[in-house]
This record gives sequence, structure tokens and C-alpha cells, in this order.
Amino acid sequence: MRKDIIRLIQEGHMMIAIQQYRLSNPVSFTEAEKAVYDMRNELRQMAIRPHHQSDASYDMETLRHRVMQHLADGDKIGALRLYCEYAHVGIEEATVVIRELEREHG
Repeated sequence: MRKDIIRLIQEGHMMIAIQQYRLSNPVSFTEAEKAVYDMRNELRQMAIRPHHQSDASYDMETLRHRVMQHLADGDKIGALRLYCEYAHVGIEEATVVIRELEREHG
């Protein structure tokens, strides 16, 4: 893992970490997002500290699928709330992710 991306993840700057990952790797937003969240989960596992149950069962593929279901139903607010809650991010970061998913999946 690159130290600059690790630092961004540790500071909670997930969107910037995803952007940095994409600058270093020729991948889609979705692939970069998955890679960065996988790094975050790996860092959490390496740190010997208790964590919330939802963190342990966090699965990006399932979350993305559920978000896409909300979007397909025309429920963008529900998609944002779901992403915020399960990805542990703020509304601004969730909005950027939702927009990227909408662009990728039309």
C-alpha cells in the first residue's frame, strides 16, 4: 500500500484517497473505490482494536448493489442514506460516490 493513500485513509479522507489511487492506477472509479475500501478494512484488521459489528460484515459489492436498487427505484435520498450509514462517510462523500455510480451505470 502506498503511504500517501494510507495516510489519507487513516485521516478519513476516503474520496481523496480514491482520487489518488486513480491517479496512480488506470482503473474505473468503482475499482478504485473498492481497492481503497479494501485497504481501509485491511488497516482496521491490522490495528488490534475493537470495531463495530457492521464494519466486520461490510461488503462493498453488496452495498453497491443495494444503492443501485435504490437508484433504480428513483430513491436517490435512500441511496445516499444507505451509503452514508454503511460506508461510514459524510453526505458530501456519499453524493460524489452516488453521482459516479449513476454515470457508470447510466
